[in-house]
Order: sequence, then C-alpha cells, then structure tokens
Amino acid sequence: MTLREIEKEDISKAMEYIDKNGVPPGRESKKFDLVYNSKHYPPKYVISIANKYANGEELDPQEFNGGHQTNDFLRGLGFKIVLKIPPSVLPQPQQTFNKSQGTKINEREPKINNLRLLWPKVENALRKCLSQVMSRKYGKFWMEELEKKYPQLTNEFNECRDRAGAGKTKFPSNDLIKYAEASTPFKIIRLEWGSFSSIFKGHTEYSRFEREDFLVPIRNKLVHGRSDELNDEEIALAKKYFDELLNILEPYRDGQ
Repeated sequence: MTLREIEKEDISKAMEYIDKNGVPPGRESKKFDLVYNSKHYPPKYVISIANKYANGEELDPQEFNGGHQTNDFLRGLGFKIVLKIPPSVLPQPQQTFNKSQGTKINEREPKINNLRLLWPKVENALRKCLSQVMSRKYGKFWMEELEKKYPQLTNEFNECRDRAGAGKTKFPSNDLIKYAEASTPFKIIRLEWGSFSSIFKGHTEYSRFEREDFLVPIRNKLVHGRSDELNDEEIALAKKYFDELLNILEPYRDGQ
C-alpha cells in the first residue's frame, strides 16, 4: 500500500476529525507523535483517517507500516514527528526544602546546567568521529565528495564555508565541520550509515531521524537561552541520550 495519494490537506482534515472525535482504544501511538499546533496525534491513525478524505475509506492499519514508512511520509509533507517520552525515564518531582532559609530549592537548574556541560562534549566527539571516518573514506576534502553524492547537503556545507570565511577557497573539510549546524553531523551519519554502523553498534536510532529530531531542538534551547522551555521529561531523556552518545563515542572524546 502506497500513501502518495494522501495530500497535506487530507492530513489536516484528519487531525480536525481527531480533535472532534478523539482516538479510539488501540490506536494510540507507542513511540512517535505527530505534533501540530502544540497538539499530539498518533501518526498511523492520522494516516488511516486521512485516507478517508483522499480515497473515500478509512485505511486498515494492517495495510501499511507505522514507524519509518508513516513518519517519513508525514515529514515529507512538512509535519513534525517527535519521539514520545518513555515512562521509564520520567523523573519524580524533585524539590528539596532548605531548612536554614525556609525556601524550596528547584532542582531543575542543576540538571539543566549539567546538560549545558555535557552537550559540548557530545558535539566535539560527534565532529571528531565524523572527521576521522569521512576523511579515511573520501580524503582531505570529503565535504566536496559528499556534496556530489548528496546534493541536499550543499546548502549546509556552504553555510560552513561562509562562517569559516572560506569563500571560494578550498578548506580541508575537517576544519569546516567545526562551523556546521548541530543537525549536520546527524544527517551525515544517517546518510553514510554503512560507514558508522560499526561505531554505533546496535543503536540504529541514529540511522533514522529519532535521535536527531529530539536532540537538536534540545541543544538549541540550551545554547540560545531557552532552557526554561524544557520540561522535566525532556531534561531526563536528554541526559539519557547525552550519556548514550558519550559512551558510544568514547574513543573520539577529547583526551582520547
């Protein structure tokens, strides 16, 4: 079953339908949500309902796959797909009482500060890993080779050159990657998964959009002074994934 006959307007109508009628038992999402106007919808159920507007009948969930097929299709239409927060990482409310001052101390700030300290380590290790693997495979100017293979990376690589002041000068790619957006290493790893799968071992989430879609917005809020927008669940899951990446990238961390 292909989904190509379903259009963006059909998805919008499906979400309106869900707003009015809710989600029936058994059709809730398990791992991902479609987020639109701050509301969360189960992606596969949205597709089923959207097909009613596109083709006249609700699509049986057995006739198409959830996960990558559904999520990639919705992303292609411009919708945002996010990873749900697993209950296992939900933190308990944590406030302590300072007896000497008689005030409650919010424990969010130390956790956020810890994330701010961890992210540069994650980012540096990602770029070091990327530089070593890609330069071994494609040589000193590996960005140029990737551009030929993946034209969708050209704009991002040009932004690296602009930030580095390279202009038309040919800079070694290992120098330019330092100026990349946070999402760029994730995209390259995903596109070149065959070269990185042995490093990331069983963590196939990095061959898809799952980690990138969650971690890059978290990073941007931490770096751009918007950490107050993070909720407790996001803070807990970000810590889990930062630790996960640092463990995976141990050989590429500073000092290694």
